[in-house]
Amino acid sequence: MDDLSGRASNVDPSLRMSEEQFRLLVTGVRDYAIFMLNTDGYITSWNIGAQLIKGYTADEVIGKYFSIFYPPEEAATGKAARELQIAAQAGVYQEEGWRVRKDGTRFWASVVLTALYDDAGVLRGFSKVTRDLTERKRAEEALRQSEEQFRLLVTGVRDYAIFMLNTDGYITSWNIGAQLIKGYTADEVIGKYFSIFYPPEEAATGKAARELQIAAQAGVYQEEGWRVRKDGTRFWASVVLTALYDDAGVLHGFSKVTRDLTERKQAEEAQRQLREQELRIAREQAARAEAEANVQLRDAFLNSTAHELRTPVTSVLGYAQLLQRRFERGEFTADRVEKPVYAIVVQAQRLDRLTTALLDITRLEHGKLVLERAPIDLRQSIVRVVQELELLTEDHTIVLDLPESQLVVNGDELRFEQAMYNLVQNAMKYSPQGGTITVAARAVGGQAVMTVADQGVGIPATDLPHVFDRFYRAANIPQATISGLGLGLYLVKEFISMHGGTVDATSVVGKGTTFRITIPLMEQEALNAAAS
Repeated sequence: MDDLSGRASNVDPSLRMSEEQFRLLVTGVRDYAIFMLNTDGYITSWNIGAQLIKGYTADEVIGKYFSIFYPPEEAATGKAARELQIAAQAGVYQEEGWRVRKDGTRFWASVVLTALYDDAGVLRGFSKVTRDLTERKRAEEALRQSEEQFRLLVTGVRDYAIFMLNTDGYITSWNIGAQLIKGYTADEVIGKYFSIFYPPEEAATGKAARELQIAAQAGVYQEEGWRVRKDGTRFWASVVLTALYDDAGVLHGFSKVTRDLTERKQAEEAQRQLREQELRIAREQAARAEAEANVQLRDAFLNSTAHELRTPVTSVLGYAQLLQRRFERGEFTADRVEKPVYAIVVQAQRLDRLTTALLDITRLEHGKLVLERAPIDLRQSIVRVVQELELLTEDHTIVLDLPESQLVVNGDELRFEQAMYNLVQNAMKYSPQGGTITVAARAVGGQAVMTVADQGVGIPATDLPHVFDRFYRAANIPQATISGLGLGLYLVKEFISMHGGTVDATSVVGKGTTFRITIPLMEQEALNAAAS
């Protein structure tokens, strides 16, 4: 058959009787390539599905030998002719294999080649139905590769239990690692529900089923927890449960990977216990150190308190004895007793303040210090404090910078004056002879702001955050020449805090220190109510 017309003329007229039926059959079929061959294997018809799958139009293939769809290496072996022979003998030939499109690309095809005989048993040709199964082939190949990879993955893995579950959670595979970790052989567990590895108290709650549900929804479930071996012993496990879906999104089962982390868990627990022990020892040591420090602090406080109390007591006693001698000698005149009497009064006041400070400490610790509040003008209180302290010094100049208007707060006059007294006296104590101490006050945004500034030794930056701590004294203070209990600034902070105020300090070593107090002023409505 040298040309198309010659081959077409050889088509038996009886076949034309079925062409209409065939045409109706294939009309609209797009997912299957359906075409006819004559007895020699030459194409005589071509449907739209064939065009879509193979890429040829009818004009391009009708009259062509059907081996054009075969890979060259198969076409060269005469495979097409052998298939015709088999179909003619058996009536049908079926296979799956690679076929070639017009553009040279290959696709995996399902092929059914059927011999067509007339009533007399005479072969009239062949029908061929081809379906593109490339996607299915890919899925099958991917699954095969996945299965092979899984098999290779688990072969010889001994540190991990790797096994499969079906969609219902029953075990379908078991590796050597699973046997070593869990103690079961494959024959003992395959077909069993995987909850057998869970502690009874967890298995009874349906935990295993919930994990399957989570993995199916989220794709994976991970946790660390206790699992049970065949012999009943427990081990701490890292578990990864993964849902296995095909390309169509159909769940086919689960993979489960379990690792025995018991040694790590035991090490972590040992480390935790060690840390707790170390922490307990550290706390005990800190408590002992604190107790020892408190003892030392108590001893230092008692020594300092004894010294502070002894000084005014000695002075009062000395001046009292002096007065007694002068009285006995008849020298008890005004000019001869004024200075001793004044000294006795000053030292008695000092004793009173020391005693009050000690009592205030006790009251503060037990929460029994109560303010006796009333409207007070801070200016007047400051003036009284400064006038009293001016009588005790001839070595310092105290400068007042006060506003003309009142600075009225709702406070305890006695406690406020104690605070101001401590600050000004502190400035006098640490200022050089001839130094100036400035006491100022002003109203700022509804607050009374008071400052006490000196030209003294200053406070080192490392000591500044602690100056308001109880019993604290800065490292640069000469303890032998400047006495103190370390209570004055502590009481200042406590008194001012009880008034709803704040106190802070700024300092430059060698140049001086400034303490600042802020206390809320009384609002005008409150002042009017208090006045009425």
